[in-house]
Amino acid sequence: MMTAKMMSVGRRAFFSTAAIFNGSVGFLLLAIPQVFYLLTALQEPDRLFETRIVGWMILVFGALYFVTATSPTTPRSLITLFAIGKLGATAFIVTYWANGSMNLLGLAVGAADFLWALGFLYYSRPMT
Repeated sequence: MMTAKMMSVGRRAFFSTAAIFNGSVGFLLLAIPQVFYLLTALQEPDRLFETRIVGWMILVFGALYFVTATSPTTPRSLITLFAIGKLGATAFIVTYWANGSMNLLGLAVGAADFLWALGFLYYSRPMT
């Protein structure tokens, strides 16, 4: 049986890792989006404005995950929204992969988002 301290350490590690994951992807999209497009085989848009906005949002979500990692009182409803966001991202990624617009590395990012969603759902449940 897991103790409250063990769960707290696991929660902190999980959300810290999610923060690093999102922070890395967000930074990549903001700073060097061409690398993202090269790695995922997505067609680079004519304008990078939308890419940078999405990168900014992903980076901000990473910051929210970090705050969650350091705060034991994050509302479960907010963590549920994190899961919904990751499930939505997964759906977009799988759709792009299925129509041939993205390679397997891009799909792996979607698979990672799906796994993050499962973790968020785990931490959004009532703790007894």
